[in-house]
Amino acid sequence: MSQQNIQSVVIIGAGNVAWHVARKLDEAGIHILQIVSRSLSSSKPLADAVHAQYAGNLHSVNRNADAYIISVSDDAISKVIRDVEFDDHIAIHTAGSVTVEVFQPFARHYGILYPLQTFTKGRDVEFREVPFLIEASDPDTLSGIRKLAGLLSDHVVETSDMERCRIHLAAVFACNFTNHMFAVAEMILKQAGLSYELLKPLMRETLKKAMEGSPADVQTGPAIRGNFEVMDRHIAMLERDPELQELYRLISKNIASAEKKTKH
Repeated sequence: MSQQNIQSVVIIGAGNVAWHVARKLDEAGIHILQIVSRSLSSSKPLADAVHAQYAGNLHSVNRNADAYIISVSDDAISKVIRDVEFDDHIAIHTAGSVTVEVFQPFARHYGILYPLQTFTKGRDVEFREVPFLIEASDPDTLSGIRKLAGLLSDHVVETSDMERCRIHLAAVFACNFTNHMFAVAEMILKQAGLSYELLKPLMRETLKKAMEGSPADVQTGPAIRGNFEVMDRHIAMLERDPELQELYRLISKNIASAEKKTKH
């Protein structure tokens, strides 16, 4: 096949990313030949949704696809690559912080199709707005992956391993860590018998300001004001959870430190 012309794919994995990517590729006219996952409770519903076969192990992978999209946990990617024979077909993974070299020497044509978004099964995402970061072993393969990504998104960006990993690092802070802070805030209120709904207007306004300009320019709170009396009171309120006390101290210290750096 021409590496520039991907018409059929096998999806290895049936988690959140696989679920969304498979359905969108199917809607775009790409033939999903097979969904492969050890969890038949996940792979079968996804296979049914995209009119594909399903398999419960890598020994049953269809050998006739133009491309194989590996969408499994980061630490499982190398095992999948070792266990699947790609021949002249394209091998692709969807991870943010796994390098493209993971395919060597197991695939001749390979690349990365990383969607910069958080996914949950059953929750729709506006794919045309999702940045897709791509990389490939050779120009023809890159062209094929670019066309595939273009079926999904209007924002396709070629990045190096280092650039993609740095973007993934930033995404962990912007998404995973931020969401964990929301979860901590919810817990603090629940422990006091208070409603999490109280925080939602504040959360919306915080996100709005962060997206309209530089987050550093709109930072507020006791740490940036140097209000140690308030901070000490907050830390005392967390006395039953030393980990949260330390987290509060570290984040407050980092906010104050960042503020000092911007003034110099």
